[in-house]
Amino acid sequence: MTPHGSMSSRRHGLKGSSPWRASGRRSGGALRGTERAGVDQTQNCNISIADSQPFLTPVSMQMNLVTPQMLTKDQWAVLRDAPHLVVVAISASGGTRLDALLERAAGTRAIGDGQNNDHPLVRAIAVPAEMEIAMSSIEARTRDSRGSLRPPAELMQLATDSVRQAAEVLRSVGSELDLYGYREYVMGVARSVAEAARDDDFVGLGGRLVSDAERAVLASVSQALSS
Repeated sequence: MTPHGSMSSRRHGLKGSSPWRASGRRSGGALRGTERAGVDQTQNCNISIADSQPFLTPVSMQMNLVTPQMLTKDQWAVLRDAPHLVVVAISASGGTRLDALLERAAGTRAIGDGQNNDHPLVRAIAVPAEMEIAMSSIEARTRDSRGSLRPPAELMQLATDSVRQAAEVLRSVGSELDLYGYREYVMGVARSVAEAARDDDFVGLGGRLVSDAERAVLASVSQALSS
């Protein structure tokens, strides 16, 4: 899926077929530059303006991408936490406890890989300190009063609602380009988790790379980001 309008790499001054660059799996980010007139750049998000400077590159400024400083604290939290909720939902959808551990680890690595992305929002999400804040933030939302992980259906709904809210935030403050980049990043993380452990295998042999339950979460998340 591509955003509205022409998205050629020539238009954006980039080599290759995609305007997004990431290490390993292709993923995207979603932030517009801080130069937009009339935007309060001192809004209370977790990343300070000084801290954001490494996230700004000639590419991101040329594309006029959204930055964390254009977001309120609540908006930033939604965008930051959503990938982590997706990781939990997919890893808890089925399989063994070992499968879940492998998938959670793969998801954490995939989120952290965003540090190599061209997008300031993705790189901000991938900052280790922000990842720790996100994981702490979602803990209470993904567990019941006894401290047990919520049922898979509830976790899938939680992740779906979260990414849908993230998409709404980007539509309100950004453009289709911002949403496209964020969607590519989140879906890249989701696929990394789903493919980290085989389903119904025997000592690593046979089985399916992605289970039906994982496919259901992937489809729900993808639809929420696209609708």
